[in-house]
Amino acid sequence: MCAEGHCVSSRHIVIIPSATKQYMTEDIPYPFRQNSNFVYLCGFQEPDSILVMESGDAWPKHTSTLFVPKKDPHKELWEGARSGTDGAIELTGVDSAYNIEDLGKYLQMYEHTDKLGVVWYDSKNASHHVPHMKCVKSFVKKCQSGAVQNPNLLIQLLRVLKSPAEAVLMQQSCDISSEAFKKVMAYSRPGVNEAHLYAKMDFECRVNGSEFLAYPPVVAGKFTPAQRLLYEALLEVQLSCIEYLRNTRPVSVDTLYQHMLSELGQQLRHLTILPAHMSSGELAQAARRFCPHHVGHYLGMDVHDTDTLSRHVSLQDGMVITVEPGIYIPDTMNDVPAEFHGNGLRIEDDVLMTDAGPVVLSDKCPKHPDDIEKCVSA
Repeated sequence: MCAEGHCVSSRHIVIIPSATKQYMTEDIPYPFRQNSNFVYLCGFQEPDSILVMESGDAWPKHTSTLFVPKKDPHKELWEGARSGTDGAIELTGVDSAYNIEDLGKYLQMYEHTDKLGVVWYDSKNASHHVPHMKCVKSFVKKCQSGAVQNPNLLIQLLRVLKSPAEAVLMQQSCDISSEAFKKVMAYSRPGVNEAHLYAKMDFECRVNGSEFLAYPPVVAGKFTPAQRLLYEALLEVQLSCIEYLRNTRPVSVDTLYQHMLSELGQQLRHLTILPAHMSSGELAQAARRFCPHHVGHYLGMDVHDTDTLSRHVSLQDGMVITVEPGIYIPDTMNDVPAEFHGNGLRIEDDVLMTDAGPVVLSDKCPKHPDDIEKCVSA
């Protein structure tokens, strides 16, 4: 294998830290969420751990080792049981496990070898600060090979292609949130504020199996005539984007964005928000002013998943993206009819790419204005 133009040993070491606990005040932690790369590679959900993967010439050619918090009866009394080394092996299937305090000693055996190829470690964004400062940072500096690379892009190239099991889980997540949206809409009425709607959304998702919300809810009210015109125009753009995914190969998120701008420009001209004399190219360029964000992003374990992967790459079967065009018209747009001022709309679906065409995972969530208003008035 070669790195940065130099041939190196086939012996590599990959160091992936877990997330660590963050505290809002002394002894009161924020809700814990595991590092996505870490949990993707080993499935271990406890904080303050490290995964080390190694390749070499001798059998077994690939090994995986977890370094985990040691058993501590006093802390477990308050925080719950820890897996320990034996439990970590049983839960994850790694080859071996040690206490996290042994990580420095374990890494020392590599410091003076010239047979180590590449050290794969993201030293600029260490999610577990303590072992980084205690031993990993110095280990990376001492490595005689000198070849240190960030593994994030390679891991994200794996994560962006969903397995059948992952696709099933994402469909379940979309089904839960779609049903929750319907119940939240029905719960919406005068006197119910945004905090109540937030709590209702959180409750409905959790009671049906979700661990937590992927992002804080953004709440709106009922359509005015002008809002309905904008919404129906935006819905036409969004549906056109999904058809574009169905009928175009190859296609990327970037080419979908260009299609969205073209369709949005046409709809804005139809509403007389953009002038009739503009050419197609001018309309697409002008549409950027009304939708200052991209049409979508990769979706998976994170809301904005695999963010180092370019939106220019061709979409493949197993990828999941969002399709979310928007229209935003602040009060300061004096060249836009006043009835449209003060509105911000976005319509979003989650779409799985398959060989049979795009599958809208969120299709159970109502998005036609008539269906939304029925839910709200239920």
